[in-house]
Amino acid sequence: SDVCSSDLTKIPIANQRFWKFEGRQNRTMRPDQVIPNSKVSDTFQKIFNFSLYKPDQLQLFLEQTEHKFVQPKKTDILLFIKFYDPAKSQLRYVGHVLADLSDTLLDLIPLMNKMAGIPEDTSIQAYEEVRPTMIETIHPKRTLEFCELQSGDIVCFQAQQQKTSSDSSDNTTTTTTHTYPTAKDYYSYLVYRKDIKIVKHGDKPDKFTSIELLRNWPFVKVVKAIGTALNIDHEKIRLYGYNPYNNCPRTDPFKSSEVLSLKDMLFSH
Repeated sequence: SDVCSSDLTKIPIANQRFWKFEGRQNRTMRPDQVIPNSKVSDTFQKIFNFSLYKPDQLQLFLEQTEHKFVQPKKTDILLFIKFYDPAKSQLRYVGHVLADLSDTLLDLIPLMNKMAGIPEDTSIQAYEEVRPTMIETIHPKRTLEFCELQSGDIVCFQAQQQKTSSDSSDNTTTTTTHTYPTAKDYYSYLVYRKDIKIVKHGDKPDKFTSIELLRNWPFVKVVKAIGTALNIDHEKIRLYGYNPYNNCPRTDPFKSSEVLSLKDMLFSH
């Protein structure tokens, strides 16, 4: 009820706008439909019937509006905004915006930058987080409708990377010292990172060093990372797989010519 939602959230009823989560074909759940003001006093059962889908549980997103409840236009969409800072390797949620499908990201840049706490005239790079394993670049001059964005979509952005002129040509190249220069790189890190226990051959299994590696790293990069972490020459490292049946290393070491990535080593039998 209105009274209950106001008591729980401490948000005035007049500034509450509810959106219903809907299932998508890509198996994500996103707030897709706003509940009209005429229906906010309805029972949950009626709201269930109002939904295009009928999930086992009713999931709602409560939006706090700046002004009194206004029914969004049919062309309005609700977008969730994340900001990525490559200097800190940090991805954070900064808020949401109600935008018209005819808008472009250029129209939204001042507001998005303000939400992130950076100068409003900062040029940006933007991506859509379809899901963590699918990050797509958004063209800043194309309309949101052309980019096929809809209510509940997640837009991630960062300040445009600095570019310098190359000495050998007129082409410009992006220069950065950041570990994950773009949000796309950082999403890849989040998806593939894994803590790996490294045990010296001959030691007991409980005497290990934990190292964070990425499952898509090639063999050579894995060995170099282990060498750096353990402060030893990576060219003198041999890696053996783990045998879960006897809790011992496998008989033969991995060969760089036989495995493609850390994932291959982890699931090698």
